[in-house]
Amino acid sequence: MNTYQILKHMTDTFLGLEGLDDEAVKEIANGCGPKSRNVVDTSGTWFKKQLSKIKCKVLGRDWIPDDFLGLDISSACNRHDCAYHFGETDDDKRIADLIFLNDMIILNQKDKGEPDTVKALRLNIIMKYYAAVSFYGHNAFWANKEKEKEE
Repeated sequence: MNTYQILKHMTDTFLGLEGLDDEAVKEIANGCGPKSRNVVDTSGTWFKKQLSKIKCKVLGRDWIPDDFLGLDISSACNRHDCAYHFGETDDDKRIADLIFLNDMIILNQKDKGEPDTVKALRLNIIMKYYAAVSFYGHNAFWANKEKEKEE
């Protein structure tokens, strides 16, 4: 077992994803971006101004690609979706987001065929994906859940 496989096994166990088969993942996950077009609240933000420039009122699944610059990150997005599905606290969300970041970085580094300049450009996009889920993913995380107050 290589280092990536060990880390994946550890995070799957931690997130409660161990033992999920492909069918279960398909029921929960949808690749990158929220399932609902209305999950991301952009009202009153800088983001809303940017979206208005392209005449878009909501940000949804069709605006967020599963790949960029030749890097397919759908597996990282699917694991992140599953972690959001099973997560129960704000800490679970933060951990899911950090594991998502880690998964994307590993996918980028594992791609041996690309030059370092492409990997550096991808890393910039990866950080934007991470920032997006960190700042705008709360509604997606708490969708269909009752938020418990953390003490």
